[in-house]
Formats: sequence, structure tokens, C-alpha cells
Amino acid sequence: MIEDFKVKLIGSYSNQQQAFNNPPLWAHINIKFEELPDGMLYSKSWYAIDGEEKPYRATTLELSVSGENIIMTPHNNLTDMKDCEIVFEYVNNSWIGLNDKCIIFEKNVYISTFLKFDGINYYSRDSGYDLDTNEYLWGETKQYGEYHFIKL
Repeated sequence: MIEDFKVKLIGSYSNQQQAFNNPPLWAHINIKFEELPDGMLYSKSWYAIDGEEKPYRATTLELSVSGENIIMTPHNNLTDMKDCEIVFEYVNNSWIGLNDKCIIFEKNVYISTFLKFDGINYYSRDSGYDLDTNEYLWGETKQYGEYHFIKL
């Protein structure tokens, strides 16, 4: 199960088509997933304008199996902090990952994450909300959809 997950995820992605079709709404971003010698994954994301050498996110991803699901535990290499787990389920030839309420107490926010990938397409949506009021603060809303990356 983890091998299928890795095969479908590992590679380089870009949302160039989405960004060029609607620049005010979507930044042009690239993502790369690589397997490390210890079997964990490494991911980095960068704005196309900044280049790969200046990522805004760099993460080591630990994978484990729980029943029919894969649990991804991210470790943010830029902040040296463990991020919230994302639970992936395999549905209709795609891995779909969710974490509806990743709480960051020191910032008084929670993050809602949605990821989906099938080996060619990679969709991502992160949204931040005020922990006390549920007020939307940043990121993409369901109303606008997800970042849509295509494997290069």
C-alpha cells in the first residue's frame, strides 16, 4: 500500500496552467517529492518566481499504515516542528488526505487541509481559521477550489 502511495506521489509538479489561466487567484508554484534513503519522503514547495533554491516550505514526511489508511506525519524542516498528521484513504484510484482541524495554539488558529493525488494530478487546499471564532484568515476556501498541480 505504501509503495503505491509513493509511486503515485513522488515526482515534480507545477500548477502553471492554473496560474496562467487566473493569475489574480493562483500563484505559480512548483512542488517536488523525493524518497530519502531511509524510506521517508522529502517535499519542498517554491514560488516559480523565486526558484527551487528558495522554497517557502520544506518537509520530511513519515508514512505509516493504519488499517486501510496511510498516515502522513510531516516535519517542517524550515521551522523544525512536527506538523499535524494527515490521514489518506484510497478512493476511485486516488489517494485523498484530510485533516480538518490542525490546531496551532500559539497562533490561536486551526488549519484545514485537503490533498488528493492520482499519479498525474495533485490537488491541495490549506485554509487557516481563528480558533475562537472560526473566522477564515488565509489560504484557499472550498468556494475557490484547490491548487491543481500536474506532474511534469
